[in-house]
Amino acid sequence: MDKGLEFLANNYFPERLKKIMLSDLASPERTEEIRLKAKEALCVLKKSGLYFLGENGESTEYEKAAFFSKEELSEIVTLLCENSVYSNQEHIKKGFIPLRGGHRAGITGRCVTENGKIKYIADFSAVNIRIAGEVIGASDKVFHKIYKDGNVRNTLIISPPGCGKTTMLRDIARKLGSPYCMKKVAIADERGEIAACFEGIAENDIGSLSFVMDNCPKAEGIVSLIRAMNPDVVITDEIGTRDDADAVMQAVLSGVFVISSVHGKDFSDAREKSGIKKLISENVFSLIIVLSRKNGPGTVEEIIDLC
Repeated sequence: MDKGLEFLANNYFPERLKKIMLSDLASPERTEEIRLKAKEALCVLKKSGLYFLGENGESTEYEKAAFFSKEELSEIVTLLCENSVYSNQEHIKKGFIPLRGGHRAGITGRCVTENGKIKYIADFSAVNIRIAGEVIGASDKVFHKIYKDGNVRNTLIISPPGCGKTTMLRDIARKLGSPYCMKKVAIADERGEIAACFEGIAENDIGSLSFVMDNCPKAEGIVSLIRAMNPDVVITDEIGTRDDADAVMQAVLSGVFVISSVHGKDFSDAREKSGIKKLISENVFSLIIVLSRKNGPGTVEEIIDLC
């Protein structure tokens, strides 16, 4: 049984959606995303593709699927915010709501701007609930490349969204921060997806020697962790800006190893991002791992050794 989906259904969903998704638990394939759009059919993403769901959680044709009204969508957003949309506006204006257990709900709607920046989002039009999956052993195929004879390599994991970057980072943290490797690991977890902290405590297994800075901008988090926690390794997700690059560079110059990820379809695509281009040109990363969904999330497409 998918404990993540069961947890979300029992804690965040209104009765109608709860009934459908709990029925979906009988499906042989794990549900990775729940995609809801006002006045449209309920759609889910599984390993084999996208499917419409009917009122009893069955895969069905578009016309026979469960449709959700704008009012129901608004109710779902309120429940995802644990009945306080206002207190979640800082997250919502960035396009997502962090959920307990490392799950996340992406949000779209009418943006209200001020001085060219999003002030808040109203009139919610769609929600995409991404169900986190803690996969022990997700890094098994690459870990021997990252860690050998007590040495860690600066590593960049590249993939499009939904291909297992965060899951792999979490498993790497778990292994490096274990009594076996005995590395002091610091995690800058801007979106709360790696460690899935609740009230400051990691709900995912990130290793007994791993510490996490949760829900803070990754660049600031990296610098703070270096100063405060004296780590051997810093792990963070989805770098790409110049501020991120500067923080990664500061870590490396401080003698700290960095393992991170970036969105991209391949190495050529990722290296064109401004922050990544700087780090590659400075030879910061010695190992590149490219992932896809070809055989399911976490498929290792390519391992590039830069040294």
